[in-house]
Amino acid sequence: MTNEAHWMHSTIDLPTISDIEVSTDVLSVRTNAIKVVRVKEHFAVKIGYAIPPLEAENMRYVAANSKLFVSKVYASFIDPETKKRYIVMDFIPGADLQKLLPSLTPAEKTMVSERIKEAVDELRTITPPMQEMVNRTLKSLRTVVTYRDLQPKKVMGRREIHDNGGADFKVTLIDWNLLGWYPEFWEFCNSTLYCQMKPDWLELILDIFDQYPLEYLMMQVVYSPLLPPNMSNPPRRLLFIASIGNPAPYHNTRHSAGHLLLDALKPLLETTLPNTGIYHETWQSPSLMNVTGPRLVRRLEQWATERASRLERIANVAASRSSSSSTTPNFPTQTTYPTTLVILHDELSIAQGKVRVIRGGPETFSLRGHRGLMSICETLRKKGLYPSSSGASKSVTGPLADLSILRVGLGIGRPSSHDTAAVSKYVLGTVTDNELKAYHAAATPVVQTIRDELFRPAGKV
Repeated sequence: MTNEAHWMHSTIDLPTISDIEVSTDVLSVRTNAIKVVRVKEHFAVKIGYAIPPLEAENMRYVAANSKLFVSKVYASFIDPETKKRYIVMDFIPGADLQKLLPSLTPAEKTMVSERIKEAVDELRTITPPMQEMVNRTLKSLRTVVTYRDLQPKKVMGRREIHDNGGADFKVTLIDWNLLGWYPEFWEFCNSTLYCQMKPDWLELILDIFDQYPLEYLMMQVVYSPLLPPNMSNPPRRLLFIASIGNPAPYHNTRHSAGHLLLDALKPLLETTLPNTGIYHETWQSPSLMNVTGPRLVRRLEQWATERASRLERIANVAASRSSSSSTTPNFPTQTTYPTTLVILHDELSIAQGKVRVIRGGPETFSLRGHRGLMSICETLRKKGLYPSSSGASKSVTGPLADLSILRVGLGIGRPSSHDTAAVSKYVLGTVTDNELKAYHAAATPVVQTIRDELFRPAGKV
């Protein structure tokens, strides 16, 4: 560690930079330059070039000045060679609410709301500096410690069963880089504005915060140019973006180039696609390449059903808001959409880092013996979901009745020998740094391809 470390625990066996960098247990990818990995079972480490220096300080400040549970920070430092910043923290078990909310019962949602409200209330017990001067400036509005970015993916939750048999939820806020002193309405307005397309979360917000309708309308006007460019040109379809490859220890091999491409795509999609979380889903296959189909198609069906229900709830929220407000946010205009299964995969037949995009299965362009693609197409056929030449499935009804396939092949090159053993050794070889850079560079044009697909009308090829 370096002399730039803010503070460290000398009695704990902390992970080294090497331990951190070789970890393949990626907990989340925040942006193109920030990710969180699990190391040595007990630690979560945030890594990146764009981590605000104050984030670790914010976590320590909240822990020292309130009763709120915050992941313990063991070290915060910069590697002098790479200039990456590292924050070594306690690993928090559980899943983020973005994943949990669709499966929660009404009683569990109530418990989650209560726990988050308790966390927000506890934050607000911290007294700001120069309180009197701030109060005079803002007149009747209090200034309080504000998380500033409270949304489902920033809340970790897990179910707990007490000794007496009672059930509860433990929630923990993560990502403290935006903490600051703000007017008391700020948290409610931000959480509502940036989560308009998350009806499960909007239901909880009413129980978590006091409402500030006038301030909300004001901030809607102020923030309108900064919100994602969503509904002026509404999306025309839903996308299930799935990467296929092999799980650990083969995640970083050429045969798993689809997974590596998805890792690079995720942060770009968050800032490029409108209404992130409504119109598209990203999913990494946990299966071995050759048997990808059954699990992928099962997840596709689950997601399509969940999304149809979610769109219906959004429509109900939109209808209730439009009847009571002249400033209703832009909501999806339909409850059913055609769906495209976007498959990210490795492609042996094209140059490293190049991308080939093909609509459809082997009837439009050979699968070239790619067993992952073959497994998916075969499973879709067995389920009656495989698109016809017109682009629509004819043997099923429901959310996947109009399903398309878009194959996005990422070139990995090929060895000079075409011998089966040589090819197998090559595709299962570890990706080099230069190859990884080429894969990441390919993410930018792929984002545009995905965006174009999002706006493709039904039936148009």
